[in-house]
Amino acid sequence: MKAITVIAALFLAGCATGLEPMLDNRYMEVSAEAVPKGMAGAWTGTLGPYLVTFVLNQDGTGLSCGSWHKHSSTGRVKYRGGVLYTSDGGALLANLVGDTLVLTMKERPAPMPADHKFVRDDGLKEAAPYCKKELS
Repeated sequence: MKAITVIAALFLAGCATGLEPMLDNRYMEVSAEAVPKGMAGAWTGTLGPYLVTFVLNQDGTGLSCGSWHKHSSTGRVKYRGGVLYTSDGGALLANLVGDTLVLTMKERPAPMPADHKFVRDDGLKEAAPYCKKELS
């Protein structure tokens, strides 16, 4: 997802650490597998300054959408082995904890926390206006 790439680039300008997963984009190599029970649906949360929504299908495929100020984009995602792979090369550990989707960035800019909590948002009420339009 472009949002993750932009966030990493902003915080790591001039530094290679943290960019390796995006440079080694494995999205096309990964085949999706079914998501765990309860994980399919729409999820909204924040990654850095971006308001991000993921829509996960039961078969492990899905879409991502991120928006911040005038920077908005959509992308594709695949779930496999507890990891959510984004079409821009990101890889996030994905765990369902109660009614919260917790995404963990293994490689991240220093000021950014590792865990990001996403709330179920099947009605896209919390999604950014751009994402609500793109994902509806």
